[in-house]
Amino acid sequence: MTEYAMVPLHMVTELIAMLAVGSDDQIQEAALVAVRAAKPASTAQHDEEPVAWEFQHEETGLIDFVDPQQVEWGFEKNNPRWQKIGPVYRHPSPAVAPPADDIAVDRFAEAMKAKLAKKRDEGRGGWETCPGDMLSKMLIDHIAKGDPVDVANFCMMLHQNGARIRMPEQDQEQVDIFGGAA
Repeated sequence: MTEYAMVPLHMVTELIAMLAVGSDDQIQEAALVAVRAAKPASTAQHDEEPVAWEFQHEETGLIDFVDPQQVEWGFEKNNPRWQKIGPVYRHPSPAVAPPADDIAVDRFAEAMKAKLAKKRDEGRGGWETCPGDMLSKMLIDHIAKGDPVDVANFCMMLHQNGARIRMPEQDQEQVDIFGGAA
């Protein structure tokens, strides 16, 4: 089942005005972000009728808002290239708290960014071109220091460089990090 976005009426009129401008991609993208950020209808009950319906053109991607009366009069049938996205309501749905893990990841990402900024200010950088083996060694060294933010930042660097965590051969013979002493 499709989930539909609900946007407050004041936002709808602003979005319609912005979208009418047409060629400014940034304005259109901002409007789409606002619509997509609205709560899905499936999580809320609405006693009111929609004030508009959101449609998207299948070829151009253009978004438009259509009066419910026009929809009843056959807008979809007469405009087959316009796909109905969902209803737009006067009042937004009740706020639903995001999952705890989403909040935790956002907070952790903020801590990672703060640590990276501090290290940049100290003159550190170059991870984008650093060999995976070197990043892996630095990661392993930082595990022993115990700061999960440092460890996560090295993992991010390896991930973004498309590298895997590599254990130095001598360490693989002596210690299995996940299983204890070999």
